[in-house]
Amino acid sequence: MTYRSFLTDIQSPSGPPTKAGAAALKPCTPGETTKAMFTLEIGGQPIAVIDAEEAEARRIVEREAFQQDLQRLQTDGKPLWDGRAPLNLRPATEEEMTAFDDSDDFLEGVDPGDEDDAAVEEDDEEEMEVVFLVPLDDVDNKN
Repeated sequence: MTYRSFLTDIQSPSGPPTKAGAAALKPCTPGETTKAMFTLEIGGQPIAVIDAEEAEARRIVEREAFQQDLQRLQTDGKPLWDGRAPLNLRPATEEEMTAFDDSDDFLEGVDPGDEDDAAVEEDDEEEMEVVFLVPLDDVDNKN
C-alpha cells in the first residue's frame, strides 16, 4: 500500500485486520456506499482519502500496521492518531477526491494531457492508495 502527502511518499507493509481496530472504527451512515473513495477522520478532522470501495477502505483502516502508522506519522510534531480518538470512515467529498487526484499528478510529475503519462497513470490505478490531507513531518530523518 502507498501512503501519500504532498510532502511525503511512504511505503508500509500491510498487516492483517485486528479486532481492536474494528472496535475503534465508526460505521458509515447507511446508504453512503456509492463513492469509490473514502475519507478517514480522526477526532472529527479529515486526515486521509483512501482510493477504495467502503469494504476495502474499512479493511485498510482496521489493519494493525495501518493503525501503527497513524500513531507513528506526525503533522506539526504530533502523531496523526493517539490510539484512542474515534476513527470515522465516510464517503469522500468532491473536494477531497480532487485533492487525491491532484496529489497523484503532483507527486508523479504526470501531465494528464500527455499520452505516455496517461498510460503510466492507468498502470498505477491497480494499487490501493492513501493520500493524507494534512502535511506529514519527515519523522524518519529527524535527529
